[in-house]
Amino acid sequence: MLTCDWGYAPDAGIEEAVLVSHPDARTGLEHLRKEHPDALSVRADEREPNVQQALERLLDLNLDELRQRTPIWPKDTAIDIGFFDVGDRPELMAVDGEPLKAAWPGWYFTRWEALAALRAWLANVHRGWSLPAGFVRSTGDGRNRFVLLQASDQPKCHAAGQRLAQVLQECYDGGETAPGITVRSVDRDLAVAPVAAGLDGRGNVDPGCGRWIP
Repeated sequence: MLTCDWGYAPDAGIEEAVLVSHPDARTGLEHLRKEHPDALSVRADEREPNVQQALERLLDLNLDELRQRTPIWPKDTAIDIGFFDVGDRPELMAVDGEPLKAAWPGWYFTRWEALAALRAWLANVHRGWSLPAGFVRSTGDGRNRFVLLQASDQPKCHAAGQRLAQVLQECYDGGETAPGITVRSVDRDLAVAPVAAGLDGRGNVDPGCGRWIP
């Protein structure tokens, strides 16, 4: 599973767990670098699965007992999709009016269609610390918040959030979940990233490093 040294993977731009099964750490790392050539500094740790404990749990199961499924959400849960500021870190989902802290929405998806819709929504925004060249990157409290590159992206971002809520609602309605689950999109206008000197035509781009020269 990919993460970062301080334990909060989204700070390093890692939004999903990546599980790789290989004979050893070296071949696993080679596979990751082949699939993600831009991540040359990625570090792979080798972890052995605890087969013994898993086998013991399997043997302890009563095969004659009907096992009950636990719903993802309790009955009549209200889920909001949007950008919710909690301290210096934004959250993307609220449950019954309370932001779901330190949780990635994909953990609660039941189909790949919802994950694709989530990616399409987040493709419209950037975190303050990871803005492309030509924009002023945020530091301090605002570094993790989501911003737009241009104001004209706002309607498209809202539409993608509404589409995610629709897809997620369809997934819950069609699955074996608790009754009364509702999903809606909470549209919120995001700030627009400040433009660095030169992006407005007053400077040039250094082709060697992509830096804007005033």
